[in-house]
Amino acid sequence: MYFVYILVSEVDGTLYTGQTQDINARLKLHNSGKVQSTRKKSPWHLGYFEVFNRRSDAMWREREFKKKWNTERKKRLIAHFNRIKIEVLLKSENTFLPNPLRVYDS
Repeated sequence: MYFVYILVSEVDGTLYTGQTQDINARLKLHNSGKVQSTRKKSPWHLGYFEVFNRRSDAMWREREFKKKWNTERKKRLIAHFNRIKIEVLLKSENTFLPNPLRVYDS
């Protein structure tokens, strides 16, 4: 599975969008200071994510978020996203996905 995610900086609320296969490891990497583009605004927390079966679909969605969605639109999406889904996922170590969670498969 592939994840498209939006991180929120706890320093100033800046948003960062990316995609990965391991969302837990990627969040830890961002918070470790090893990712140049997020180093200065650490710590980060997971604000939103979507799940895809194919990497190409996740990459397409990531580009869509980056090119077609402005910051305010992303913030509205995060505000409406159910925080419980994120907490369950982070505790699960990717062994299952909470329901109902949309998995995109084309």
